[in-house]
Amino acid sequence: MKTNFRNPSQQRIASALLLACASLTGCAGEVWTSYTPHSSTIPRNQVAYFAVNAYDGDIPTLVQAGGISHGTIEASGNQYADLGDLRHQIQWDAAEQGATHVIKAKAGYDYSQVMISAGRATTTVVGNSAYTRYQPPTYATISYPEGVFITLRVEPKDWEKLPPQLRPLPPRKN
Repeated sequence: MKTNFRNPSQQRIASALLLACASLTGCAGEVWTSYTPHSSTIPRNQVAYFAVNAYDGDIPTLVQAGGISHGTIEASGNQYADLGDLRHQIQWDAAEQGATHVIKAKAGYDYSQVMISAGRATTTVVGNSAYTRYQPPTYATISYPEGVFITLRVEPKDWEKLPPQLRPLPPRKN
């Protein structure tokens, strides 16, 4: 799921579609995040609408534009979430913390086995004979997305030094 929207109206449309889908299916991916700043002196005011998704290869470009290491966000989701949901939530949360870019450090899935039905034995008597049939328990494997993302900040005055695909949008005015 690609969630790197450059246009706020596209983001609103996607959010409305997600809410409509969740209301129809009765389940939606939820994501929880935890932010850790890399320094007590970094600016934490929001300067971007959401943090731009960047890659390892973009780091030299971001640093040349004045980008600084901002923090780390750890995220995990419920069984209805996927890695796209994680990245989407991290982009919003990073921006709220003052970051302008996020780079995936690691992401994947944690798996858990859940018992669906307990095992049971059924005994049937036919004449003088008894037959016992054992049905083992049934399990399902549930996946939960998790990841760690590094956040960076490029000051708005330096955004013009970035290529267009790495330029954040300013926050909306209420």
